[in-house]
Amino acid sequence: MSLPLSFKTITLLFSKPRFFSSLGKPSFYDFQRTPVIIPKHGDENTYLAFCGIGNPNRFKNYLLEHLSDIELFRSFEDHHHYSQEDIDELEFYAKQNGINTLITTEKDMVKIRDFNFTLPIITVIPQLDIDNEFDAFIIESINRLFTE
Repeated sequence: MSLPLSFKTITLLFSKPRFFSSLGKPSFYDFQRTPVIIPKHGDENTYLAFCGIGNPNRFKNYLLEHLSDIELFRSFEDHHHYSQEDIDELEFYAKQNGINTLITTEKDMVKIRDFNFTLPIITVIPQLDIDNEFDAFIIESINRLFTE
């Protein structure tokens, strides 16, 4: 049996400001955190993308939206502990399919940076597009702190 919500609880729930965000255009970086320019279509690179995150299909769809040359995609379980064997397997499949670059999430890049690679690897960092009302809310909140 669920208890009915009080008017005060309902008011608190719905009076909180709500803001919306979406994933915008990605930025790409190499191991040294040097920006990499990747055209959406027509460059000479082909990619094997991989990740070990909770919703790998969201990452895959995001990449396909912003980068057309994803030839293969491999997902591991969330919080996967990578091994050199995993990296070797990824590179083997990439080379077998004529793929010359690996691409992954920033979360996974941190986990694999100590392994040996023969192919270039790039990390993708999505830009977060936040509702303009959020900026106004933050500025208003800060101003209130200093005027009260």
